[in-house]
Formats: sequence, C-alpha cells, structure tokens
Amino acid sequence: MIEAADLQDVHILAKLAQWMPASEKNAQGCGAWYYRYSVALMYCGRLEEARRYAEAGTREEPDYPWIWLQAAKLHSHLGNREGALEAVRRGLALEPDDHEFRTLGREIEAGASLEAMEYHWIDPDCDRALQNGFNKEADDKRQAISCIVLDPESLKWVKELFQPTDWIADAPYCSFHMPVRDQSVEVVFLMNEAGLSKLEHAWLEQLKARLESGQWLTRTREDGKTGTLDTVIIGLDHRIGLLYRLEENGLQFRIFLQPDGTVVENAIWSAEAPEAGEGELPAPQQEDANDRAGSFVGFVLLRRSVWSKEQLIGDLKAEWGIDAAAEEEEEPENNDDVMAFSVEDMMVAVSLMPAPGPDHEAEANAENNYMWPEAVEEARAHQGRLMVTVLGKDADLFERGKLFVKVMACCCRQKYASGVYTSGTVFEPRFYQGFAEIMKEDELPIFNWIWFGLYRTERGVCSYIPTAWMCSEKRKWKCSMPMPSLPRYAIFSPVWCPMCWNAM
Repeated sequence: MIEAADLQDVHILAKLAQWMPASEKNAQGCGAWYYRYSVALMYCGRLEEARRYAEAGTREEPDYPWIWLQAAKLHSHLGNREGALEAVRRGLALEPDDHEFRTLGREIEAGASLEAMEYHWIDPDCDRALQNGFNKEADDKRQAISCIVLDPESLKWVKELFQPTDWIADAPYCSFHMPVRDQSVEVVFLMNEAGLSKLEHAWLEQLKARLESGQWLTRTREDGKTGTLDTVIIGLDHRIGLLYRLEENGLQFRIFLQPDGTVVENAIWSAEAPEAGEGELPAPQQEDANDRAGSFVGFVLLRRSVWSKEQLIGDLKAEWGIDAAAEEEEEPENNDDVMAFSVEDMMVAVSLMPAPGPDHEAEANAENNYMWPEAVEEARAHQGRLMVTVLGKDADLFERGKLFVKVMACCCRQKYASGVYTSGTVFEPRFYQGFAEIMKEDELPIFNWIWFGLYRTERGVCSYIPTAWMCSEKRKWKCSMPMPSLPRYAIFSPVWCPMCWNAM
C-alpha cells in the first residue's frame, strides 16, 4: 500500500489528479486505481470527490484492503463515524491485526482529525519514531498533509494581505500578480489553497515586506548582465525562488533563497546555452551521446508467441491516425514477424521475438511494480515478446517519445498481451493504455515514460526514478547547484535524471 505522504510530493499527486481521469474507463475492478486517485484528490483538497471515489473503489474491488483504509478516513472526516468504523472492520477482515487499521480505528473512536490520521508511516517501527519526534522526514510529511484541509479564515487573511490583482487557485498551484514599484510581479505558491492557508502569517508578512521594498526587483549577475524580477516562487518549506529576465535578450535565470531571505550559495540556474567550451563533452563522447539520446526500445510481453500485424495496423490508424499500411504494402519481402514504417522523420520497427526474455530479466523488473500484484506472475508466464523501436535523431525528442508510447499502447491491444516491459518495470497493459490516452488531451504521457519506483529505508518509503531516457545534450537547462540539495519545489524542472542530474 502506498500513501501519498510516503511519496512526500504533492506536486506529483496534483498531476495524478489531472491525468488519471483519462484512464478511468480502464479501471473497472481495480481497487488500486480508485485508491490512488482518491488519495491524489484528497491531497488536492477535493475531499468530497475523494470520498466518492473511495466508495466506488470498495464496490469495484471489495477485496483490496487499502481502499477501505482510505474510505474510513474520509467517512470519519465528513461526519460518517459509523461508516468509517465499518470500513475499518472490513479492512481488518482482509488484513488481520494490521497496524494501520488498528491505529485508524482508535483515532476514529477518539475523534481525530483527518490530518492526524494521515500523520503515520506504514511500517510500525518507523511510525513510532515519527510519533515520538525522531523521524527526519516529519517536516516534509506535515507540509504535504497541510494541503488536505482548507482553513477558510486563514485564506481570507492571506488574500487581504497581498491584495492580488488576479487569483488563480489550485491549478494545481495558487498564483496572482501584485505591483512592486510600478511593475507587475507574478507570485506563485507551489501548493493549493489549503496548503497556502497553513503558512505562518508572520512569515507571509515578512515576505510581502521584502517584495514591496524592491530589494529583489533587479539583480546583476557576475558577468555584469542585469535581470528584472519576473516571478517569485514559494514552496511549502518556505524556500523562495526568484526568476529574473535579462533586459537585453529576454532569457531567464533564477536564484534561490532560504526562508529568511538569504541567498543559497552556488544556486543560480540559467536557461542560456553554454558558452563555447563550457560544459561540453569531448568530441567523441558528444557524438556518442547524440547517437544515444532519445532512442526508444521496449517490449510488450505475450502469453503466446502470436500476434496480428493486421490488427496493429488497424489499431494505429483508429487510435492515433497513424497509417502504417501503405509502407507494409510496398515492402517487397513481407515478413510476418517484422513490421517497419516511418512517421515523418521517425522510423518505427515492431518485431516478434518468439521466446521469453533472457535471464528472467522481465520477471526481476516486474518486482518493482508495487501497483500490480500480478506483475511477477504475468512476467514469469510470458512466452514471447513484441519489441518496439523508435529511431530518428533528427526528429523532436518529445515527438519520438510520444510515438513510442502510441505504438506500445496499440501493441497492448493484442490478444495475448500480458505486460509492458520498459522503464525498469513491467506495467499492466490497461494501465499503460490508460495513461497513453492523455495524449489525446494534448498532455505528455509522463507515467508511460517514467516509472517512479519505491524502496524502503529506516525512514519509511523513498522514491527513485530508474530511467534516464530524457537526457539530451539538446536541452539547454543547467544548474550550478548540486542536485540532491536543490529545493524540491524547483518548478522549472519537475523531474531530474538520476544518472547524470541533467534536467528532463
């Protein structure tokens, strides 16, 4: 079971709340989907919606225990104490003597708040350390939990303090413009209204005073170039990012401040291309990086080594408007095991490999999928694979990535498709298809590209990203601050490659 605060990233949860509805049509009978979506809604402050989806999840898959845990919390918060206790009883019937259910039952009996119910770790020992004040992640957890329940009076005070000329709420952040010395500056709080309503009033008064003083309005870099303040970015941890725009060419750079307003050392980020010779690889390495960047390869596992090329051609046309039939008809030596076609400057190859993968590789990686209990079993049982490759280094990197997902998602529609092996894990086919659908809403298929893995330490559950496909020398972003200590709210780059700490 994965809790939102275990991930400790309300930004990912906000995106989940935006993207997951596109996959709802494929979620029938999947309690894990309803659990995850309900948690995402809860951490976005959409509590009534969260309750409805938790209830729906208990109907869709009543044997999935953690949906009862989520339903119990929301029932209790929204005044249905008996419904909450009944949900706890149902959960304990599935997971006898479970620490979370027993703790939650006691808290419901005591009338605890929803925030108090969320202030726990899954592991009993880690949870005891958290409750006794010995957990290093406590502040992060409190910050995430602060985004659940809105304090209306406090939010009203915040608006009166800043007197915004406009107001955008929960999109997924809160932002507005305010005048600073005859200049309009955008202020972005990287949180929803609930989180904003929990920030300390005295600190917000200090923030406003610093803004109005004009001390941040301009900044001159070491190279003598001067930028004008464009945007102020505030995180749940009270850290501040200042975005400046250079007067001469409109390019941007950012600096980071501690909560007390002091500048974080060596923390300047620039959107400029490197100067000649700066940060460039030696020529042979650069050429090798160019060749590797953005080549996509993945496998759709098959229960039987059988596929229908005709079905794939039809699905590509029906789902994405991709015409792969014309080139197949022109191919003089038509091979039933191989299919190749081009889309603009990109080349796609789909090949049937009539044997399981070597060294139980797919099975081992399937263990990483905490959202699909049957992943290992399905990977172990596969008898063949469809290998999908997308090439074309002259094409836009994102277009290559999107085309790869489209072809893989269509391969998932094959009769014997049983798993999708890519990005360091094995995805459930309907999960992969569901998240591919968001491209029809002009969104990027982040959860098809990137697997947010989890591992346990003495502090609880931590997250990692086991893929680096988005690394590219073509991206001009750079940061002179060591990435592990980069403020977590760095809005300019939601994901960093763990292999080389390049922006993705």
